[in-house]
Amino acid sequence: MKKKPGRPLGSVRVGKRALSKEGLARFIKIVEGKKKLRDEVMFKLTIWLGLRVQEICNIKLVDVIHSQQSIYISGIKNGRERTYCFEGTAEYKLWRKLAKLARGKTGQVYLFPSPKDVTKPITTQSIKMLFKRYAKKASFGKERSIHDLRHTVGTMMAEKGYNAIQISRWLRHKNIKSTQVYFEEARFGKDDKQMAEDFGMFL
Repeated sequence: MKKKPGRPLGSVRVGKRALSKEGLARFIKIVEGKKKLRDEVMFKLTIWLGLRVQEICNIKLVDVIHSQQSIYISGIKNGRERTYCFEGTAEYKLWRKLAKLARGKTGQVYLFPSPKDVTKPITTQSIKMLFKRYAKKASFGKERSIHDLRHTVGTMMAEKGYNAIQISRWLRHKNIKSTQVYFEEARFGKDDKQMAEDFGMFL
């Protein structure tokens, strides 16, 4: 059995997975500063839709629906399939860049093709290593992986007051139990001591 590519060499998993708002903003600014259309669209799509790495690879040019200003995402790991509309959203500027990228080249099938063969998608390991290069410039440390961007989206949605059902639909979970982890890291403004004092009012 062929072994699936894992986290890039030299990286480890420690600490919380969600990035801070400041850290996320710093990462985006660095990606924008490189002025590489592919990278900017790839990572902004990942952040907005909470994409898994394999989902990034799987996006085809036909999934970018120009007439509806939307993009179709086919979920993996028994996830949901969903179409996201950019029209009238704050991310419409991202849509324009996405549409430009989706014009593609002759013979291109995937939105993010392999540099060596435009009929094939970029590999998951290539995306992970690309993230690591930007993450290093953002001073994230070796423990960070691209999946932390997805985790950050879920956590920030929980902090903004979205319920588990809404988050599970946005992130294409079929089992709502997968969504609960985002609430565990969400920062709701009060620590255990403050909450204990609040509950003390009812005793």
